[in-house]
This record gives sequence, structure tokens and C-alpha cells, in this order.
Amino acid sequence: MAIRGGRIVCPRCGANNFDTVTACWRCSASLASALPGPLPAAPSLPDRAANAQAMAPPAVPQAGSPAAASRAAMWLGLLFPYFGIPVGLAFIMCEDRRRQEIGRQCILWSLLSTFIHLLLLFVMVMGMRAYFDLLFDTLRGQFGRPGGMGAGL
Repeated sequence: MAIRGGRIVCPRCGANNFDTVTACWRCSASLASALPGPLPAAPSLPDRAANAQAMAPPAVPQAGSPAAASRAAMWLGLLFPYFGIPVGLAFIMCEDRRRQEIGRQCILWSLLSTFIHLLLLFVMVMGMRAYFDLLFDTLRGQFGRPGGMGAGL
């Protein structure tokens, strides 16, 4: 068990924890034995055998499916690009390399989707150009006539 500046490393999974918590955030193992304190006397041989039988093997953290995480990052980026970019940036700030890769994928899909959204917006605005010209000509004519907009009653 290593202790560094107010942090405790979990002996079971190696996660970094604050020294004020009593259980690991990742594997929920008790950190009470990890805190520095007076060393207890070494137990006798029969006690060690009883403890060895009572102790369960350490749990191995189960990793999620990388393919499912990649698909989720793709759909988040494509469907919600304005949320995908900050979520991807938050994932990039994590220390885990897999999360950083998911963050990069999310940002790339979000940028692609943002480009597609802007392209569709441009196409829609260009399709409505005739309506905008008509609107601007009408407004220009209203301002030029007496009694038009802004000329009083």
C-alpha cells in the first residue's frame, strides 16, 4: 500500500483514493487496513490458516466491450454533436488510455456531424434565397414609402 500526499492506493485494484474515504471507489474494498497506523502483532500460524480460508480471491475488474463503447461514441457524436465535443474532451482528460481513445472518437464523430449540420444549413439557406430576397425587397420598400414602417401614424 503506497500513500502519497493525501492519497491512498487501493491494495486490491490499484485505484487512487482520497485518504478520507473508507472504501475504494472502483472495487469497494475496505481501505481501513491501508491507513498507516501501529502495526499489529504477527498472528500465530493457526490464525493465518483461518484467515487464508476466509479470504476470497480478489475480484478482477470487468472491462466493458470496446466495440460497444466505440459505437456509443459514434452515435453520441453523430446525433448530438454539440454534447459530444465536451463529453469527448472530458474523456480525453482521464488517465485511462481506453477512455482517451473513446474521447477522441467521440470528438471526431462530433466534428464530422457538425460539418454535416453546417452543410445542410447552408443548403437550406441557399434554397430559401428567393424568399429572403422578397422579404428584403418588401422591407426596403416599406422604409422608403411615406407612412411605412417607422414613419409614424
